[in-house]
Amino acid sequence: MGFGIGAEGTTGGTAPDVASTTVAPDLASASHSARIRSTLQVAFPASIQRDWHGKWQVFRDRLKTRILYWDVIEDRYILAVYINADLIGRDFVPRLLAATWQFHNSGIASIPSNDDSITASSFITRRSRLFGKITEARRFLLRPGFRFGSYGTFAVGASPLSPGQAGRIVCVVPMSSPDEGEAPGETAKKAVLYLLLAVCLFGLVRPAQTGGERELSVRFLLLATFIAAAVLPLAGMDYLAGRFLTEYFRNQKREIADTLHRELASIDENGRHNLSSYTAYLKSLNSIDAFARHLPESSPASLSTSDLFLRSLTAMDRKESIIYHIFLAIPRIGPHVHLTRLYKELIVNRERNLLISRFIQRAGSRFRQYDGNSDIAAAPTPPVNAAPQAMDGLEKEMVNEMLLSLVGPGTFINLLHYPERVFEMSVLFNTTFQVETVIRSGGRVEHLLYWFWNSYSMERRYLNEFLPRFDRPDRPSDLNAGMTGLQTLTEFFPERMNRTPASFTALREVLSDVHTSRGTIRKEEQAGNDRLLVEAYPAKHLMADLAGQKSISHLESERKALEVHVSLLLMSLLGIAVITGVLGGLYFILPLQRIIGGIESIRNGEFQARLDDSRNDEFGSLASAFNRLARGLEEGRFLRRYVSDSARKAAQDGRSGRMNDRNGAMITATILFSSLHEFSEFQARSDARIVFAILEQHLDIANEAVSEYGGEIDKVIGDKIMIVFRHDECGGDAKAVRSAFSAIASMRRIAAERGLYPGLCIGINTGAVVSGIVGSEETHLDYTVIGDPVNLAARLAAMAQRLPGCRTVVSGSTRAIIGDAVSMEWLGTTRVKGKSQEIETWLL
Repeated sequence: MGFGIGAEGTTGGTAPDVASTTVAPDLASASHSARIRSTLQVAFPASIQRDWHGKWQVFRDRLKTRILYWDVIEDRYILAVYINADLIGRDFVPRLLAATWQFHNSGIASIPSNDDSITASSFITRRSRLFGKITEARRFLLRPGFRFGSYGTFAVGASPLSPGQAGRIVCVVPMSSPDEGEAPGETAKKAVLYLLLAVCLFGLVRPAQTGGERELSVRFLLLATFIAAAVLPLAGMDYLAGRFLTEYFRNQKREIADTLHRELASIDENGRHNLSSYTAYLKSLNSIDAFARHLPESSPASLSTSDLFLRSLTAMDRKESIIYHIFLAIPRIGPHVHLTRLYKELIVNRERNLLISRFIQRAGSRFRQYDGNSDIAAAPTPPVNAAPQAMDGLEKEMVNEMLLSLVGPGTFINLLHYPERVFEMSVLFNTTFQVETVIRSGGRVEHLLYWFWNSYSMERRYLNEFLPRFDRPDRPSDLNAGMTGLQTLTEFFPERMNRTPASFTALREVLSDVHTSRGTIRKEEQAGNDRLLVEAYPAKHLMADLAGQKSISHLESERKALEVHVSLLLMSLLGIAVITGVLGGLYFILPLQRIIGGIESIRNGEFQARLDDSRNDEFGSLASAFNRLARGLEEGRFLRRYVSDSARKAAQDGRSGRMNDRNGAMITATILFSSLHEFSEFQARSDARIVFAILEQHLDIANEAVSEYGGEIDKVIGDKIMIVFRHDECGGDAKAVRSAFSAIASMRRIAAERGLYPGLCIGINTGAVVSGIVGSEETHLDYTVIGDPVNLAARLAAMAQRLPGCRTVVSGSTRAIIGDAVSMEWLGTTRVKGKSQEIETWLL
C-alpha cells in the first residue's frame, strides 16, 4: 500500500498545482500525521518519524511483519509505503536493503541461500574483483561459523544466520582510507627492485632458453648472479618491512582504541561512584546546623523548620551543590515539609500525595526503629501527624499495589522497609533515586528526610564536570561525550557539543545510533582532514549513552614518515647491495678479464705477457700456470729463431719415443743459401756490435720471408743462412720452387726497405738429399739435410759473391722446374769445387 500527500494536503497520484513559493510538506503537521494514520492504519508519531526520513522500517510482532518507508519527493509530496512483509518473499528485505544502500564508504550484499543471483550495493558492484570474490565465496559466507574476515584491504562481516533464513547480509568496509596511497618513493623503490630482478632473471634464464648457446658472456652472468644474490633478500625485506609497519600501526591503533574504551569505562564506573558520593553527601546533612550553614547571610535569625529547609535548599540549589526534585522532611513532632521543584523554582507542596502519605504513615515505625537501635531511652511520643495524613485501608492497598507492579517485589521491600538504602526506579531513559537520611539532636533522631532526584539531573552535572578531564590541549579532536534523554528529546554533553554541533557530527550521529540500537559501535570516520576512531555504547551504570573519539591522523602521518624512512633505508641498502654485488662480481670478473687479455696477447704473438700471480687463491694459481705457459711459448719462439721446425718436430718425436730410425730418408728439396756480400771485409773494419746487429737483421729478414712463404731455416753458419724447402711438405716440386723464389723476392724487398748493408748474395739448388738426425746422443743431435745438392747450393752462393752487386745464382735443376715463370740470365756452364763436371748456372 502506498499514497502521497501534497503540500496542500491533497491525496492521490496527481500532484496539485502549487506556486513556486510552496514549501515542503511539514511532517509534524497534525493534519498530515492524521491522514497518514487513517490511510495506512498505522501509528505515525511525526516527532519520531522525522528521524526515519528516507529509511526502511521493519515492525515485527508475533502475528505479522510490516515494512514502512516514507520520503519527501520534489518538496511537494510525502510518499509513504506500507508493505505487508508476509505476502512477499523472505529475501525481499535484504535485497531491498542492498539495492537502496546509501552509504558511499561501505557496501552490503544480499546472498540468497539458494542459487539466485547476489544483490549488492554500488560500492561492491563498482569493484568487479570484490564482487567476483564474494560470488566465488558465497558458500563459505553462508556457513554458520563465518562471522567476519578480510579480502585485500576490505573487512567483511556477516549478519547472524538463523534457521530457515532465506539468505545472509554481508557488509564490506575498507580497512584504510580511500585516498591512502603509497608512500613517496615507494613506486620508484619497487620499480628499481623489479627492474633489477628482471635483469637478473633474464641473465639466468636466457642461456637455458637458447640451448646453451653463448649469447651472454660469463662476465655478465657473474655480475647478474652477484647482483641478484644481493638484491633478492631486499625484496623479502621490503615485504617484511611492510608487514612490520602494518602490524605496528595496527597495534598502535588498537592501543588507542583500548585507551578510548578504558576512558569510557572509567566514565561509566565513576558514574556509580558519583551516585555513592552524592548519597554520602546527603547523609552528611544530619543536623540542623548543617542546613543552617548554607543559609544566605540576609536570612532572619529565627526561622521555622519549613523556612529553614526551604531557604537552605534554595541556596544550595543556586550553588549547584545539591540535586533533587522532591524533598520530604518528617519531624518527630509537628507538621512535615514537602518541597517540590517546579522548573527552576523550589516551592512548598501542600497537595495531598499518596506516595508521600505512605512515607508519612510509616514515619512512626521508623522513629521507633531508630529509637530501638539507640542507647538513649526515649519517652513515648504521640503519633506523628496521624490525623491529617491518615490513609484508609483501600488507599494503602492501592499505593502498595501500584508500587509493587511498578518496581517489583525486591525494590518494593527496600523502599518501604529499608528506606535508608538508595532506591532506584528506572523508566525508559531515566531513573528516579530515593534515599532516607536523618537529622539527629542529642543523639536522637528528630527528623526523617526523604530525598528524591532523577538520574538526568545528576548525570547531566556529572558528565559536564567529568568529561572535560580527558581533554588534551594538544589533541583538540579527542573528545569524550555523552547523551541522555528519550527519542528526540536528547541532550549532548559536554556543553560545547550543543553550542557547535557541526564540529561533532560523527559523535552526535554515533550517539544517536547507539541510542536507537542499544548496541556497541566502533568505527573510523573521516572528519575533514582528520581521521577519527569513534566508539559508543550504552552505559551500564548511567542512564546515558557514552561515546568518544580520538584522532588517528597522527598515526597515518607517522606511518607515511616511517614509510619514507624505510623506503630511503631500503633504497640505501639497495644501493649498497648493488655496489656489493658489483664489487663481488668484479672480484671474479677482473681476474677473468686479465686472463682473457693475456690469452688474446698470446694469440697475437705477444708471449712476454704476464699475469699478477700474487693472489693467494685459485686465480693466483691460474695466473701462475698462465705465466709458466707464456714463458714456455716465449722460449719456444726464441729457440725457433735458431732451430728449424723439422728439428723441433724431430725433438718432439724423440721425446715421445717415435724417433727410432737414425738412418734418415731420401727426399727432394730446394736448398737456399743466403750470405752477405763481402762480409769478411765488412767484419774486419766494423765494430763487433754492429756486426752482430747486421747478422740479427739478416736473420730477421730470412725468418719473415720463410714465415710468409714456407720453408724452414735449417742452420746459421756465420753470415750464411741455410733455408730448406721440402717438396713433400710444400705440395710438390713446382710449389716448393715457387715458394723459394717468392721467399728470395721477399728477402730482397725487406732488405731494401730496411737498408741492409752489406747486400744479399744467394745461391739456390734443387736435388735429392738425405733428411734425418745426425750427431751423437751424448753430445749434440741435429735434424738436417745432407747431400751434394746442399754443397752445390753453398758453392752457388759463394759464386754470387764474386759477381758484381748483389746477385742470386740459380742451378740448372732449379731452372728446369721453374721454367720461364721467372726471368733469368744464363751464365753458361762452370766448374765448381768438388764437382768433376761442369754445371749449368743462371743469374736471377
